[in-house]
Amino acid sequence: MSNNKEAKFTPLLNKENRANYLSYRDYLNEQLSAVRAEYLKVNQDNELTLWGISLAEMARKLGSPLEIICIPTITHRADQISYMIRRSISENGYLGGYTSFYASKANPTEAFVGTMIRQWNAIETSSATDAWNLLKLAKKGKLPKNFKIVCNGPKPLPSDIWLPDRRVAIKNLIVDDISAPNRNATPSYLELINQIASMGVDITPIVDSQEELDYLCQDPREIKVRKVGLRLKVYGVATNLNQLENLQSRHGMDVKTLAHAAERIDKTKHLELTTFHSMISAAGAPPMEDFINSLLYTAKIYFELKKQYPTLSKFNI
Repeated sequence: MSNNKEAKFTPLLNKENRANYLSYRDYLNEQLSAVRAEYLKVNQDNELTLWGISLAEMARKLGSPLEIICIPTITHRADQISYMIRRSISENGYLGGYTSFYASKANPTEAFVGTMIRQWNAIETSSATDAWNLLKLAKKGKLPKNFKIVCNGPKPLPSDIWLPDRRVAIKNLIVDDISAPNRNATPSYLELINQIASMGVDITPIVDSQEELDYLCQDPREIKVRKVGLRLKVYGVATNLNQLENLQSRHGMDVKTLAHAAERIDKTKHLELTTFHSMISAAGAPPMEDFINSLLYTAKIYFELKKQYPTLSKFNI
């Protein structure tokens, strides 16, 4: 993490920038220092090291290709993020609470997910794969007390599933032995969420569409989900309603549809509206000022909705 500085990367050494570096080691040192990667260094032999251990030496001993998952690095980065949030809270006099969720789509392997469960006690899922992994952990009693799950991403209805809603198999997934079952044996994302809820886990699906809400509004003897969230259709810079309505996004609901869904949840006895999801951007982050202004605008929509539905207490970004 950089301190209020943008990390600028030169992706490759090309003819234009090659003259700026005396050696490849100089190039690596500059790139690594840009992100303050304390754990990645270049030693005197011009070899990349992780916490002082030569990666080249590990490859010579263990063979290549070689993937290294370093638990101390994961915990170190998580601690850095937590520290920055707490510092910002203190500096700005924020009186509310916050929860950091690890997005398991970033790396769904057990080493990462298990470590982040211990670090933050909260996970965000984006697909049936992620939910299936957490269901297996719940059945094994490996989810800690007060563990929280937020479920984002599109959730096809059970009748729409014709192939497993599952990413390509990744080595060291929490569930390694999943073979592709037939259509009737494949739980949908929504069904997996409901199964996890039936085990008493604090889980909140973020509803993307009216069709998803149709499923959750069914017989409460079958549907065990209680807390739900709504996703605003926003992905990009928007500081007024006209800009918001002109944004292109595959996910979420426009303001009118979202308001209707909130009313419907309020009238459904077994459901409680708790969360408002506003995702301004992911991989292609806009300038910080635009990001904050867009976030503040969607926060106004959140507070207007909260006036009508006091149970709405979480602004999820």
